[in-house]
Amino acid sequence: MNLEKNGNKTLKLLKNPKLWILFVFIVILIMTLAGRCTDLRSQETGNTGAAENTAVAENTAVAESTDNDISDSQSDNKVNRIPYDPNNPYGVFEGALFIGDSRTEGLRVYSGIDNAVFFCAKSMSIDKILNGKKVNVNGSNISISETLALKAYPRIYVCLGINELGWNSSDEFIRQYGILLDEIIKQQPDADIYVELLIPVTASKSEKEAGGVVNNTRIYEYNLRLVDLAEKKGLKYLNPDQPLLDENGCLKEEASTDGVHLLREYYIIWAEHLAQITY
Repeated sequence: MNLEKNGNKTLKLLKNPKLWILFVFIVILIMTLAGRCTDLRSQETGNTGAAENTAVAENTAVAESTDNDISDSQSDNKVNRIPYDPNNPYGVFEGALFIGDSRTEGLRVYSGIDNAVFFCAKSMSIDKILNGKKVNVNGSNISISETLALKAYPRIYVCLGINELGWNSSDEFIRQYGILLDEIIKQQPDADIYVELLIPVTASKSEKEAGGVVNNTRIYEYNLRLVDLAEKKGLKYLNPDQPLLDENGCLKEEASTDGVHLLREYYIIWAEHLAQITY
C-alpha cells in the first residue's frame, strides 16, 4: 500500500513541469561544480610540476655556474710556460724563479733578465737556505719558503754547489740538495724544476786548487751526483756551460778574472744559452 502511494507521488512530481525544471537545474549545477573541482585539481598539479621544473632548472643553472667558476679558478692557477723564441730568448724566463749563489747573483745583475724572481746571494749554500736564511727578493727580506709561497712559478732554476765544494763529503751535499728539491716540489708542484750543473772553473784556477777544493775534478764529481739526483727526483737537469768552455772543458780564461765568476758579457752568453736549452 505504501509502495503504491510513494509511486503515485513520484508520478505526480514528474508530471509537474516546475519541479522537473528544478530537478534538471540541480543536476546541471552539480555537474558544473564537479567539473570546476576537477579543473582546480588539474591546475594545482600543473602548478606543482611547473614549480618543480623551475626549481630543477635553477639548480642546474647554479650547478653549471659553480662548475664554470671552479674551471675558471683552476685555469687561473695554471702556470703559463712561454716556449723559446730566438727573437725573444728571455721570454722563457717570464715569471721564473732562480735559486743560487754569487754566480746566480751575477746572472741577475749582468745578464739583462728582468722578468724573473731571484733568490740568491754571495756565499749562499744549501745549508743556509735550509736553515731559513733570508735574502732581498724584490725589496723584501724573505726565506726560500716565503719566496716559494709568493706565487706559482712556471719554471724554477736551481744552481748551487760552488760553495759546497769544500764540504767533507758530496753525500751530505746531495742529501741536503734533495731536501731542498723536495720542498720546492711540495710548494710548486706545477713548476718545471731544473737542476743546473756547475760551470767549471778556469784551468789556472783548477790547477791552483788541485790540492784544494775548487777544482774541476771536484766539480765533475758533483755534477755526476747532481745528474743522478735529478733523475731520481724525476726532474730536469741542464748543462749551460757549453759556450763558456775552452777545448779542454774548462771555463775560458778570458771569461773570468778570478777563475770562478764570469764577466758581464759571459753572463749574457750563459743566460742566452740557458734560455735556448730550456725545455
